[in-house]
Amino acid sequence: VESLKGNLGESQGRYGSMLAGYQRQVSALEEQLSGLRAGLNSKKEQYNTLLDIKTRLELEIAEYRRLMDTERIL
Repeated sequence: VESLKGNLGESQGRYGSMLAGYQRQVSALEEQLSGLRAGLNSKKEQYNTLLDIKTRLELEIAEYRRLMDTERIL
């Protein structure tokens, strides 16, 4: 019985240590995932800003072309 208790305690210690290691890995991966999501959100905001600027520039260019075509007609 004492031998079984010893084996049980040893197994619990070993698996407890393994579990703690896995929990640290999961925590590290969750932290990394959180950082990646934050970076992705930042890139998305930058993309949307640049897309808005591009759209406004295209509209401005189209307006200048329209004005130039109007001047040619006159």
